[in-house]
Amino acid sequence: MANVSPALLGAAKPIARAFALAYLSATTPRLLSALLGVARGKRSPAEAHSLIASALRQALEWNRFPAFCAFLIGGSSALQLPFRRLLRQLNGRSKKWHLDGLIVKRLARFLAALLAAAAGFEALNSRPYSDAAARVYLAEKAEKTSTPQPDKSLPIPTHPISAARIPPLAGYTLPLTLFAFTRALDTTLHPHVPKWTPAATFALSSAAIMHAFFYTPNRLPPGYARWISLLADLDQRLIKVLREARYGNFVYGKDTGIKDLLGSFCRELGLPEKWGDPAVTIPIPCLVVHQGECRSCERNAIKRALRAARQALSLYLPLQIMFLILRRFGGAKIRIAALRRLLASSARSAAFLGSFVGLFWYGVCLARTRVGPKLLGRWIGPQAWDGGLCIAAGCLACGGSVLIEDAARHVELSLFVLPRALGIVLGRFYERKYLNWERGVFCVSAATLIAVARERPERVRGVFGKILQGVLEG
Repeated sequence: MANVSPALLGAAKPIARAFALAYLSATTPRLLSALLGVARGKRSPAEAHSLIASALRQALEWNRFPAFCAFLIGGSSALQLPFRRLLRQLNGRSKKWHLDGLIVKRLARFLAALLAAAAGFEALNSRPYSDAAARVYLAEKAEKTSTPQPDKSLPIPTHPISAARIPPLAGYTLPLTLFAFTRALDTTLHPHVPKWTPAATFALSSAAIMHAFFYTPNRLPPGYARWISLLADLDQRLIKVLREARYGNFVYGKDTGIKDLLGSFCRELGLPEKWGDPAVTIPIPCLVVHQGECRSCERNAIKRALRAARQALSLYLPLQIMFLILRRFGGAKIRIAALRRLLASSARSAAFLGSFVGLFWYGVCLARTRVGPKLLGRWIGPQAWDGGLCIAAGCLACGGSVLIEDAARHVELSLFVLPRALGIVLGRFYERKYLNWERGVFCVSAATLIAVARERPERVRGVFGKILQGVLEG
């Protein structure tokens, strides 16, 4: 018995670590949101207590992410031995082919992870889909097939959903599938791709995300859209005007009945109301786009960048300090060099986010008034610039902010935004009849990640690779 206990304890450690980390990742954002709501006066303590209790309870359910992670790690370990024995038996009986011991070991490891991933995938998809998911599905479908009417940019419907109108849905696991797919793809391809690939991937992916924020917001997770909105600090009426210009409802030189949308905004800023009337003012002055803050496009971009950097620093620095304190409680010494690295990392990350915001604003202005009309004014008019080209320019420009970060961070940032960009293309929910496609991609990707992390952990890059390596260590 004394010999069995240490072995069982060693096998249980990775499972416990996987569950604990997944539980923290699933509950911490909701806990912080509830507490911040109380601090800002948007929630009562009783409401916050209810939200926290619900988050802690739901994360313990068998078909949630923490249980899935524990099952994936435990199953991929426990099933290796039966698969290895089976493969050895088949190997011994076969007269046509023979696999050496290393290939049998690797194949057993992959098959064990594949079966564990398949079982976990079924558990995650066993939850019923709510009316909220159905509304998002309808809104995504409408974005593909409909043209919005004036001042209506296809919001998520709020009316009761009839079951007859909605086919069985899937999609709860799609973000996880895309995460696993991009990570598995990186472990396979990264030794063979140019060094500039992560930066280019980040630029294109972030451009797709920002474009969706303006024109297909239903395809973004609500929390992600709120985070972009907070950093962009853009009045919702300006976003609506940009959407209506794209959909042909805000037209220069015509009275389409929505001049009050931007006219009221100008009035609040103390600017002439006619500046918001597309029938009179062509194009809308940059001062309106700057929300009345300053006439200079350069000063506006710099002010926006500094404001976003300050917000980012107020978030990053406390988190970094918290992680340092946790390491201290874990027995690690806090050295001056570590504090310097912490401050430098926080400052660089804040500068990155600030430049992301500033470059977006400046890209918009360069396209619509500063450079675009001067170079291409003979072929492209104000309607085209404000109908989508200026936003496209801003989306492409903001990706240049990645150059502020060091090359190692390029990988992490690109692998963070790429799954979200792919999710925009696929949508948040889809008909369940296509679930087998997602099941296949997820299981192969997850099994590849687990197998590679066990044998070649350095191939799984970034913070996720270090976490996975730490979890799998006995």
